[in-house]
Amino acid sequence: KCLISPQHVRIVDAKGKKKDESGEEVEYEEKVTISNVDIFHFFAETFEKGKKNDHQMHNTCLDEIIRIFRERLGERGVELKHVIIWTDNAPHQYRCRQTFIQVASIQLRHPGITVTHRLAVVDNFKGIHDAVGKDPSRIVRELEKMDIRSPTAFMVFVNCIQHLETYETKWDELERENDIGIQLKGRFGLNERTMYFVTERKEDYDRLVAQYPGRILLCDRTNIQDTISKKAVDDTMQLHEVKSFETSLPEAYQSKGKNKLDIRNWRVLTSYLPCNCFTCLGSFSREAVVNDRVVKVKVTTTALEQDIFVRRDVCQYKEWCKARVYTMKSPIHQEPTQPISLPYLERNEVPPTAPREVEEVAAVVPPVNDNADDTASSTPSDEGAVAAESNVTEE
Repeated sequence: KCLISPQHVRIVDAKGKKKDESGEEVEYEEKVTISNVDIFHFFAETFEKGKKNDHQMHNTCLDEIIRIFRERLGERGVELKHVIIWTDNAPHQYRCRQTFIQVASIQLRHPGITVTHRLAVVDNFKGIHDAVGKDPSRIVRELEKMDIRSPTAFMVFVNCIQHLETYETKWDELERENDIGIQLKGRFGLNERTMYFVTERKEDYDRLVAQYPGRILLCDRTNIQDTISKKAVDDTMQLHEVKSFETSLPEAYQSKGKNKLDIRNWRVLTSYLPCNCFTCLGSFSREAVVNDRVVKVKVTTTALEQDIFVRRDVCQYKEWCKARVYTMKSPIHQEPTQPISLPYLERNEVPPTAPREVEEVAAVVPPVNDNADDTASSTPSDEGAVAAESNVTEE
């Protein structure tokens, strides 16, 4: 599983040289907008068909990424309030009730954060993320030619740490020097690439977490959150956007009947199409005076600060989006009390650069392009491509 996270968009001052009208080189300054782009590769064993790379693994990985960025942005004085997820339509990973109830109940695991899960509109979805998952496969093939095997998902993880993981790129040097070349980074230039291994066995987790601190996730399947009577969201196969609605924990109540379950109702805003109109994004126009002229400017507000029902009704594409609020019911005894990826080492993590007590084989591998956009320009990847000579699934 590969996740790309653009975040922390910022404007930097860059300096360069150009020829003036007389042909002499002169220095100039220009403001350049760039983004931090981090790539996360999650590897998991596939002992049984269709079991390991499912909704539970997806939610384990997503919880970890939200935790990481909430911490990183917090260090910069930025509060993470909303997360937008783009995925394909894999039925056992994303387009299913287990994933939707995780979106709806995000307040249980990450208080104060809302989530919008957007599923691919089939007509036009190829993006820069599609070919990034092929990079581990390429590394495996190159190492295989050098007689360095990757027979298991764990060995793919180990080899990719050595030959694919990245913490320093050419963009970092250009930014430090305020070089005008930083403008080529744009929105998709790579900042970091990190590897994680997901296991379901507690004994494997306990053994590996000391060797690879901060890189091992435990996917706990002992208590998977689900809906009452396994009730799916209406029109599940037609939906392309599911947005969490609650900003606090709903009150619990007891069900009727023999079982007397404690239940909580979670509301989600569902839509047939993801909409980016100004109304749905929480934007509006206002007149302002610019250079002695009255012009209309766009003003953006936090999406949930406006009445969600008003935005739904005035959306200019409401005829096609068909947005509605749906209530999902989930038993309280299945609710996670913390992010699924927690805990490991009670979060007292050792830095990733700590020495590892495992024998690792080094090899010279052709470098991977630092720009995720260039990577995506290669041959389009097949969804669910299997890494060569290994039993790890890559998306």
